[in-house]
Amino acid sequence: EVNPPIDNGFMYPTDGWGTIYKIDARDGNRGKFVWIADPGVQHEGNSPRTRGIALWQDRVLANLPDGRVIAINRDNGEIVWDKKIAKKNEFGGQERFYTAPIVADGKVIVQNGAGDAGTRGWIAAPDVKTGDELWRFYTVPKPGDPGSETWKDDHNAWKTGGGGIWQTGSYDPVQKLYIVGTRNP
Repeated sequence: EVNPPIDNGFMYPTDGWGTIYKIDARDGNRGKFVWIADPGVQHEGNSPRTRGIALWQDRVLANLPDGRVIAINRDNGEIVWDKKIAKKNEFGGQERFYTAPIVADGKVIVQNGAGDAGTRGWIAAPDVKTGDELWRFYTVPKPGDPGSETWKDDHNAWKTGGGGIWQTGSYDPVQKLYIVGTRNP
């Protein structure tokens, strides 16, 4: 489910457990491993899944099956930062990444897709340089959140999940808009 990015003749594929490989693909006859970055995702309790990675300046960015988002130094394969972003929510549902990250305006845009697993969909924006989460937007607002007044909800639907995101969206740098669809009513 991944199309590996290629930049200046170097390919960056990833496997389902979040291991990223830098391959020198400049020789038309064979590739050569430059480095392998294994973030150590525990197999128990996680499913192997990735939809891609992002490249930004000197970084390779990935969201992992265990809920972490990492930045790797593009030159040497060392992990620059490692942050837990997707977690168990307050009702016991496990948040999961089902999309590739995208870098927009200095932020790594990641999103929860496990709307059918008792979690609310959300989009979060860790800082691309530090990994610190700058903001989070829930696609299903709880009472008092922006947009909650538009929901005709007399049974606290926000507690049961929905609005998961399964496709990486598009960023318009001119309008500074991230456009993405949701699922799970």
